[in-house]
Amino acid sequence: MLRSLIMALPLALGLAANASAANFSFSYQTSQGLIEVDLVGDLQPDNNTFIVSGLTSVMLGGSFAFPATFVGSSDVAILGEPQGLSGSIAALVTLDGSAMDISICEDASCFDGFQISAGNLVEGFFGFGYPIVSASGNAGDVFEPFTVGRSTFTAETDAVAVPAPGGVALFGLALVGFGLATRRRA
Repeated sequence: MLRSLIMALPLALGLAANASAANFSFSYQTSQGLIEVDLVGDLQPDNNTFIVSGLTSVMLGGSFAFPATFVGSSDVAILGEPQGLSGSIAALVTLDGSAMDISICEDASCFDGFQISAGNLVEGFFGFGYPIVSASGNAGDVFEPFTVGRSTFTAETDAVAVPAPGGVALFGLALVGFGLATRRRA
């Protein structure tokens, strides 16, 4: 019995790994100055898509910018859509810059903050047809095309595997099954 459990454990844990918790430092050079943000979230299995769950700091031109309490999808914050590119209200960025759906603001009204929109609904909503960077209030006064070459992502920490909920549930179900099988024999 114990031997079967020990043999099944690596398989269950291998199936459970899905996303990796990670921190990235993101910077973007606008015409008004450098935006620097430390992002917290989950790097997806494609090692390019990053779902942003929070941030630790926002700097503009090397100085503290504003206390950012809102980070989310630009489609949700600006257009009021029910979900953004991530399939939820969460911000989504790709490390190669091909998709950027992120708003970082002082609060949910997003009057003070900035947005980067590439490949999402905001990009086409205003009729520009190209990716944009916009900032207002304490974040400066910027409205310009987004250019991938002006952005950088730097990993802050090594990625750590985060078990997928389904894999953890499957492992728990296996443990219950082993326990019931043991009870029947006794």
